[in-house]
Amino acid sequence: MLGILVFLVAVLALQDTPHAVIVARHTAALWISLLAALAGFLILRSGWGRSDERSEKQLEFGTLENGYYQPRRQWLTQGGAVLGGVAGALWWGVQSWILLFAGMRRHQATRGLLDFELSVIVGALAGGVVGATLGLVAGYVWERRHRRARRERAGRKPDAAS
Repeated sequence: MLGILVFLVAVLALQDTPHAVIVARHTAALWISLLAALAGFLILRSGWGRSDERSEKQLEFGTLENGYYQPRRQWLTQGGAVLGGVAGALWWGVQSWILLFAGMRRHQATRGLLDFELSVIVGALAGGVVGATLGLVAGYVWERRHRRARRERAGRKPDAAS
């Protein structure tokens, strides 16, 4: 994941040079993508959402091990990364389609295609990190709500007489 940030910073560093791969009017969007990916990177690497209290909370249900929550949280995080990557690539692709067209008009279609592809890669990478972060948050919220509902159901066990 650190490689993603290095790539995005390199693309941003090239913005003020003749080798810029993103159109100058998209520099603000590039900054937003980089900062969002950086925030997502920090959240994903911080360990947030993976508390040490899970085993204590599991003991409330009378069991020591629970393989129910961890895989589902991972699926939400990974699914969020895929969805975010696709959404980011599509957004950057739509915004940067003019690069390919401009390259064709200057009879430099190869350069235009390369600029377009790099824009889509920027979107896919930044969107993937942001999507994984949103998936982590969704998994955390889902697990808390599900555990709370299980505790409430365990506390309201039906009477044997009824």
